[in-house]
Amino acid sequence: MDDFFQNKLAFVVLLNFPLTTLEERINLGPKWTRRQWAEARLAERFAKRIPADVNLEIAQAAGDASNYIAGYNLWMYHVVNEKGQRLFPPKMRLLSHWNLRDEIKADYADSQNGPAKAARDPASYGTDRCPIDSPGRD
Repeated sequence: MDDFFQNKLAFVVLLNFPLTTLEERINLGPKWTRRQWAEARLAERFAKRIPADVNLEIAQAAGDASNYIAGYNLWMYHVVNEKGQRLFPPKMRLLSHWNLRDEIKADYADSQNGPAKAARDPASYGTDRCPIDSPGRD
C-alpha cells in the first residue's frame, strides 16, 4: 500500500474521487450508479495511510505475542501434590492458553489440585520450582 503513496497513485485517487463515510454510503448508496460505488470503494482503500514500517512493527508484535503464548507450556509431570506425588504422566505438557483450559474442563474440576492450581498460582511453587516452561523442574 505504501508503494501507491510513493509513486503518487494514491494521491491521484484521493484528489479525484470522493472519500465517503459509512453513513453517506448507507443513506446515499441506493441512488448511486455502479461507477459511483466503484469510485467510493477505490478512494476508501487509500483513506488511511499506514506506513510500511508501522505495519512491519505491528506484524512483529503480533508474531512475538503468538510465540510467547505458544511457548508458555505448563509441564504437568512436574506438578506434585503436598506429599510430593506426581499427578500426571511423564512428558505431559499443556499450552497454558488452550490445552490447559480444555484439560481442566475435561478431567480436573477439583481446583485444589492439579492444573487449575498450577495455572492459577504458579508463584506458589516458588521461582525455582515453577512448572511453567520448566520441563526439568518439580
